[in-house]
Amino acid sequence: MKGSIRKIISSYFFDAQELSSSYSEDIVTMQFFQRKDGVILSGIKEVLELLEEEISSKNIIVRYLEEGTQVDNLEVVLELEGKYKYIAIYEGLIDGILSRSSSLATNAKQCIESAQGIEVICMADRSDHHRNINNDCWSYYVGGIRAFSAPNLRSFPYYKDLPTFIREKIKVYHSLPHGAIQIFEGDIVKAMKCYHKTHPTLPIIALVDFNNNVIEDSLKVLKAFGRKLKGVRVDTHPTIKDQSLSDLPDNEEYRGVNTTLVNRLRSALDASGGKHVKIYISSGLTPERIKKFIRERIEVDGFGVGQFLTSVNVFFTGDLVKLGDKKISKFGRTWRENKRLIEAR
Repeated sequence: MKGSIRKIISSYFFDAQELSSSYSEDIVTMQFFQRKDGVILSGIKEVLELLEEEISSKNIIVRYLEEGTQVDNLEVVLELEGKYKYIAIYEGLIDGILSRSSSLATNAKQCIESAQGIEVICMADRSDHHRNINNDCWSYYVGGIRAFSAPNLRSFPYYKDLPTFIREKIKVYHSLPHGAIQIFEGDIVKAMKCYHKTHPTLPIIALVDFNNNVIEDSLKVLKAFGRKLKGVRVDTHPTIKDQSLSDLPDNEEYRGVNTTLVNRLRSALDASGGKHVKIYISSGLTPERIKKFIRERIEVDGFGVGQFLTSVNVFFTGDLVKLGDKKISKFGRTWRENKRLIEAR
């Protein structure tokens, strides 16, 4: 184990390791599980890498479920068998890896299921620490996301192990932040013309909520670019009502990126020769908000999801459940058989 990893392990696990080294040569069994149904398991690849030396030296026998497996409440996803002096220090590390990774994969899966075939774009970078992004994007991939605002997944080791036909389905989504429009004093057309001049091979997808008049600015860029305009993105903050809805009450239903606003935008684009223009939406999207667009049959071509994806809400725990052949564990825990487990080689 690398020294940098050892520094973040709770001291009591090393205390337990030293204790067991002096007093126990028994073989123990540790099992890991969580308490929700429909969880997408992620982090197993990382755990197997973490335990690689222990597996190869046969200090620990590892049985596991594969990355991406859907698991339910109390289902054992990982089993470690060996002397406690070898297992002790890994408990907290593995809990953390599986909890975070599986939370994010499950969040992604919920968005994918809600979108019912419409593209979901991972835009979670601003809600995450940059040190987490690589592993996190892998978990979003495991959960079903194939479009990302950042290209980092393409340099991730697990990505390189994927078959070519799968790698080709993973794409980077290009657009602009609000700051790139601000430097042109809010002139969306000028900003997009300069963007196209700077990046002539990238698709023209205009961010159209800077001036809080989504329809007007969308029609401006449509008039300027015509068939070259590939899409518009609406990112209105949930506390703001767009000017396009000035005839409607100023209540929550009409604030942010809402179904009425997007429906009006689609109609305005279609009526102005912009049926080819795709509409992408972002800002505070959750599975429930995505479902609302689907239920109301609002024409959206992509959902950009950020903050929701990063929420950690699945928590794994590892417990010793056997001492030799004897089933013994803390109160409330017990050994559970799972015939789906695979033994690591």
